[in-house]
Amino acid sequence: MRPGIVVAALLFACSNTPTERLVVGDGGPADAGVEVDRDGGVFGASDAGATDAAIRDSGARDAGVFRPVPLPRRICAGDGYTCFLSDLDGEVICTGGFEAEAAALGPAIGVACGAAHVCSLKTDGALACVGEDADGQATPPAGTFVAVSAGDVHGCALDPLGAIVCWGRMIAPPTGAYFEIDSGARHVCAVSRSGALSCFGANDSMQASPPAGPFERVFLGGDRSCAKLQRGGMTCWGRDRPFLQGAVYAALGDRHACGITGRGFVQCEGDNENGQTALQGDFIEIAAGRDHTCGIRPNGDVECGGLR
Repeated sequence: MRPGIVVAALLFACSNTPTERLVVGDGGPADAGVEVDRDGGVFGASDAGATDAAIRDSGARDAGVFRPVPLPRRICAGDGYTCFLSDLDGEVICTGGFEAEAAALGPAIGVACGAAHVCSLKTDGALACVGEDADGQATPPAGTFVAVSAGDVHGCALDPLGAIVCWGRMIAPPTGAYFEIDSGARHVCAVSRSGALSCFGANDSMQASPPAGPFERVFLGGDRSCAKLQRGGMTCWGRDRPFLQGAVYAALGDRHACGITGRGFVQCEGDNENGQTALQGDFIEIAAGRDHTCGIRPNGDVECGGLR
């Protein structure tokens, strides 16, 4: 075990719902003097709570003007495994699978989990993937990128001009300039610089048929999709679409969904057979796998619930 990383014992949120707490770094703030806000951006620790006035990675607001910029995600969940970034040096740490292979993914600023492969956006903008590669899903293209996502047997990324590039088993993406992208099991959605949402891939559950925007964030999982509207509020569509009322951030599993409210509290709904909706309290980022959910606490701790 490397210095500064402690895997704590199981904690029990209730008598039959275990959650696992992973302490990353020294247990202090995720970044010295910097806190991630409830919408997934960053602001100085002295501004904690002033999320509407914050300069956000997901889009700065200056005199009412929305200016989107990419926001790599620091935690992801696949089929029975989870990967996240160490706040110490951008090392990728995986549990439940890919523990040894994770060294090849860092140092990174973002991670994306597929069903049985995981990709990272490295600090130099290159992509790296490990895991199952039968369809080429763990063989990303060369180049420089600003965002990455992964589905069951595909990966997609955004280049510095906002163009979508995909590999593995996925249809050709649309053209255009986008600032955020996410993947479900078999579909992909991206938010354009105007706030429009383009989706492609499987659409048998209408998961690739989004409503009108404009949007500023998109969250996919399984055959479902959710997006955060620029004017506020979360809207969802696809199979067994979740509601996530009051959420500003979402994580979608196959049969469950969790959201983070504007006050930073997690709320979950759907199947809880394996304790995947057991997370409680304050989180700054969450990710959902097939039957589990993990999140990052404001102090940088990673906590998980469910089958993993």
